[in-house]
Amino acid sequence: MVDPTGPESRYSVQPPPLRGDRSAGTGLAVASLVLGILAVLLSVACVGGVCGLVGLVLAVTHLRRSRVSRPMAWWGLSLSTVGILLTVAWVAYGGL
Repeated sequence: MVDPTGPESRYSVQPPPLRGDRSAGTGLAVASLVLGILAVLLSVACVGGVCGLVGLVLAVTHLRRSRVSRPMAWWGLSLSTVGILLTVAWVAYGGL
């Protein structure tokens, strides 16, 4: 017979998962999308290149780690790339 006060009775039920579990989070995808939009908008001020680089890194990191919010990360990656290219074009053609 199993003792009802023994260690088996205390650990038979798993505790609920913590609310702060970020394994399937969308934070990197959202950040890459926001930075991609800022990269496009701020490309004429040459700040867009920096935002684009950070957004690009965040998007690639999210795509490698997570399976959720992939379209958002792809949009962030695309907009970040466009922002970088617009900044390079602006600087190359004497916009600065």
